[in-house]
Amino acid sequence: MKKDLSLILNLFYEEIVPEAQNGCISIDDWQYHMQFFVSPFTTSDNSSLILHIHDESEFQKLLSIYVLSTQSYLEAHPKFQTDQFYVLDKFGQVDKRLLYKAIETFLFSNATFDDFENPEVFLSHRIQFYQDSLFPIYSEKATLIGDLGTQISYFQKFQNLQLNIQITEESPINEYPHAFHIWLENGVEIYHLPKIYYGTIGDTCYIGNIQKKKEERTKFHKDLERVFYKVDSSVPMEYKNIEPNILLSLTIFFTLLEQNNFKKVVANGYYPLRHDLKMYKVIKNTLTEEEYLRIYQNIVDRYFEAFVRLHYHFPEFEIVNYPFQLNSFQLAQPTVDSNDLLHQLSAHLSNSHKIKRN
Repeated sequence: MKKDLSLILNLFYEEIVPEAQNGCISIDDWQYHMQFFVSPFTTSDNSSLILHIHDESEFQKLLSIYVLSTQSYLEAHPKFQTDQFYVLDKFGQVDKRLLYKAIETFLFSNATFDDFENPEVFLSHRIQFYQDSLFPIYSEKATLIGDLGTQISYFQKFQNLQLNIQITEESPINEYPHAFHIWLENGVEIYHLPKIYYGTIGDTCYIGNIQKKKEERTKFHKDLERVFYKVDSSVPMEYKNIEPNILLSLTIFFTLLEQNNFKKVVANGYYPLRHDLKMYKVIKNTLTEEEYLRIYQNIVDRYFEAFVRLHYHFPEFEIVNYPFQLNSFQLAQPTVDSNDLLHQLSAHLSNSHKIKRN
C-alpha cells in the first residue's frame, strides 16, 4: 500500500505536473494535449489554467483515495478496463504506473474552472460520487408509466407506449460515474430520450452532460417528435432553440429528484481541458481553431440554455446561483399551473411514482 501511495504522488508531481505545463501528457502510446499549471509549484501567466492547491497534505490524501477508489471501481467493472487504463507489463501484469497516471489524467480532464480553484473540494466530490443514492433504486429497468396513451392526452394516438428509465454506471473517463437513461417503447420500437450524466452528494445532484443517442429516425420516432414539439407552443421565440426531447428528459429527472428528497441541482457543462483535447483533435483533422471555438461555444451555450428553458416552464425550480453560467437550482414540488405536455408528465409522475430513498 505504501508503494502505491508513493507511486500515485510521484506520478503527479514528477510526470503530470511538468508534462501538463508543457501542454501534453503521455501515457504509453497515448498523447493527451492539455495544459495547466499547479500553484505553487509552477509559474504561468495570468491567462493560464491553474490548479490552486490550498492544503497540500489534504490534497495528497484525497488524490490517493480517489485513485485507489477508481482502481477498485475499474476492477469491479471489467467493461471499463480499456487500453487507455489497462496496459500489461512484460510479466503480463497490469502496469500500475500507467493505470494510476491515466486515472489522474482523466480526473483533471473532467474538472471545471471552479474545480481548479478548489481541488480539495473537487477530489472530495469525485470520491463521494461513486456512492450514488439513486443507483440502488433504479439500477434495473423501471417502467414509470405503463400506457402513456391512456394517461397523458398528448400521447393518446400511441398504443401500448411505455416510459422506462434505468441508471447505469459509467466509465471514469466520463464527466460523472452514473447516467440516467430514459426511453419510450411500444413493444416493437424504442425511442431514446437524451441521457443525463450525473453524480449525487447528500441532497444535491450534479449534472455534467446531456447526450442524445444517435438512432435511425423511423415513422415512430417522427410521430413522437411531433408531439414533443408541442412544448414550444405559446413559448417566446428566444426560448425555442432547445430540442424538446432534452426538456422531457430534464422534466422527468428533476421530478424524480424532488420525489427522492433532493433539494438542489448543480449543472456543470464547461470542462476546459476536455475542450483543449477536442480542439486539438478537430483542428488537427478538419476545422480551423476559430471554427471549432464557435461550434464548441454554441454547444456549451445550448447546454446551459436548456436549464434556462426548464426554469421558464417550472419557475418553482428556483435558480439559487448564477456565477459564470446558470448552474444551480433549488428543487421544489412542481405546481401544476399549466396543462402543457411537461406539466402533465411531471404531475403524473408525482402522483403515481412515489419512491423515496433510504
